[in-house]
Amino acid sequence: MDAQESSVEVTDPEKSADLPDADGSVDSYHAHRLFHQLEDPVPTVAEAYRVLRPGGRFTARGPDFGFLLMDSSDQDLTDVVLLGLESRSVAPRAMRTLRDLLLDAGFRDVEVVVDSAVVTDHAVLAERLITAADAAVQKALITRADADGWLAEQAKRGRHDRFLAILPTLVVSALR
Repeated sequence: MDAQESSVEVTDPEKSADLPDADGSVDSYHAHRLFHQLEDPVPTVAEAYRVLRPGGRFTARGPDFGFLLMDSSDQDLTDVVLLGLESRSVAPRAMRTLRDLLLDAGFRDVEVVVDSAVVTDHAVLAERLITAADAAVQKALITRADADGWLAEQAKRGRHDRFLAILPTLVVSALR
């Protein structure tokens, strides 16, 4: 980006639908880990469209919690634990709907790319796994014993270099 180009980066859901920028004044709009926090993304998409100049680029990056993958001896239990993680987000699968929202708002050349991180070090995700298991228990999706057994299995996988998680991030871009 040269010195004349301007951009806005949005990460705060409270400020995403009311930007201080003038109409058509921004060359690029970047939203990072935002859309899964929004109950209604339409005002945020409209605001991005408003502030972008014609030909300006919209880019959003974020998780789609429905795409998380983990290896386990009990895949059904793992899927339920991951539902617990989803339950902690306002809109856990929002990124997959963003393409339609951008097209509806008048954006063009909308592209969706998946950028996946492969994690084999249990320690990297240990706290998140606890959070997910606790959320599944709190939502009455599984018992505490199920959660503890699952967490123990994941820790054991980590100790034996058998831990595997795949964390997809969707990257959605478009032109105004």
